[in-house]
Amino acid sequence: MDLLHQSPDIREALLGFAVINGRLPCPGTVTDPASTSYGVEDCAAGPTVEGFLPWKTLGLTELDPWGVRRTASGDPTGGVWRYRVDRNFRGASPFALTTSFGDQLEVRDHSGNRLTTTTERPVAIVFTTGPDRTPNGRNRNDGTDPNFFSYGAGERTQTFDDLLVWIGRPLLFSRMVVAGKLP
Repeated sequence: MDLLHQSPDIREALLGFAVINGRLPCPGTVTDPASTSYGVEDCAAGPTVEGFLPWKTLGLTELDPWGVRRTASGDPTGGVWRYRVDRNFRGASPFALTTSFGDQLEVRDHSGNRLTTTTERPVAIVFTTGPDRTPNGRNRNDGTDPNFFSYGAGERTQTFDDLLVWIGRPLLFSRMVVAGKLP
């Protein structure tokens, strides 16, 4: 597998998980690669909606996009896939076709233009830093609203090399309807 092009696999794994389970996976929270819970979703973490992509739960590779595997808890997590899911679409209960948003997630390009709409915001975002292991995009809360998070996406430039994948509610619901999981 071309590690730099994992995003279609990640998107399909998240959508497949939703079809099977009626919800998106919770983020992983364990950072120690020696733990059996490393790479596994953690729904017991309470209100945590951002953590690490639960690669083991999704049946994906543990390598980051740059081919690096963390082998010790002290290893940097800069290149590891981060994962944020809207609180209304994860957890123990399946969601419904009418589920509203619990968080305000958005994706913007380098110029600050919205790539996602306010009414159909992303329900899940997966991102990682680029090969420089430094977050160049937004990928953060702006501090004005604890439920508002903005993420940066776009082509690589000299100052931006982060990778980002998102799933919008229309795509998620269409897959669930086709699978017969939603009316």
